[in-house]
Amino acid sequence: MRTLTLVFHAIALLGSAARTAPAQQPPAVLKLTDGRTIYITGLKRWTVAMIQDSLNRYSPGDSLQSHACAAVLRYKLHFADAAASTLRMEPRARDVIFVDVREPQDSARVRYRAMPLDTTAPRPEWRSATSVIGASPRAFRAGAAAFLAGRIVAPADTAAVAIAAFFQNRSRREDYRTALTVLATSRNFRDRAVAAILVTHFPDEQDTWAALLDAIRESDGLVKEMANQAISTVAERSRMTPDWKALAPAVYAILDGTSLFVLDDLIDILAPRSDIGPTLASAFLAHGGEMLVNFAESPEKSRSAPARQLLTKLHGTDLGADGAAWRAWINTLKR
Repeated sequence: MRTLTLVFHAIALLGSAARTAPAQQPPAVLKLTDGRTIYITGLKRWTVAMIQDSLNRYSPGDSLQSHACAAVLRYKLHFADAAASTLRMEPRARDVIFVDVREPQDSARVRYRAMPLDTTAPRPEWRSATSVIGASPRAFRAGAAAFLAGRIVAPADTAAVAIAAFFQNRSRREDYRTALTVLATSRNFRDRAVAAILVTHFPDEQDTWAALLDAIRESDGLVKEMANQAISTVAERSRMTPDWKALAPAVYAILDGTSLFVLDDLIDILAPRSDIGPTLASAFLAHGGEMLVNFAESPEKSRSAPARQLLTKLHGTDLGADGAAWRAWINTLKR
């Protein structure tokens, strides 16, 4: 209740601006005393000072540079979505921290895939893998990452070795069909996490792309993480041209600001592809694309360059660094 009161108070402070469509703020820049820089992207009604005051009041000890920042913004301050990541710079440079947000008032534009986080009724034939998730999440992640990358796991890491072998040995079409069904319908999140990795055996299937794009829109947790790694692997290995029009609803939601933790990675997948072009602009961006444009405005080029590359692909020409020009164009698109 106190948090909800805070949200309504923040709206009241901005008066009439809260009753109209607020202008998108450019990414805010916060310089820390240790030399690091924080970029806060996605603000409209809120300011950096308001967030800091709210953190001090409702989550003392946490800050915009803390590891728990995104969770606090979402679950204590009720932001519709939030993500935090650190860009490791050269040894002599200071790290850059990205904090990306969808404000509470934008919750209707965040389109998570609603799936339960149960652990009941695990698939018996997968228990050798799903039990490792509960006992040693690190070993599961290491084994899955090694399988996706085609790496050999250090023999001493026996649990990770077993996980990599589990995935390697389940490449039949029957395994694939089972994984698709589990990923789409299972209440058990551990089974869904396993399924997200298994479908990568078939990168040239439309169903693989669709299943993973849906899975990365889960609101939180291991399934989102595994699916995000999996779709990057699929994008590298696939020789097909997916039916992007069919995949557009999931792409649209993410480019607009759903699942902010995966947006950078999806941009990196889409931006260099030769099969992405102006014919997809309306399906991907009409009445949306807010966070993609926000990323293109970032002062940090490692983030803005891929976002601007994708916008240029979708438009056909480069409209420059000014987000207003991109927003004006998107406003002309019809779905």
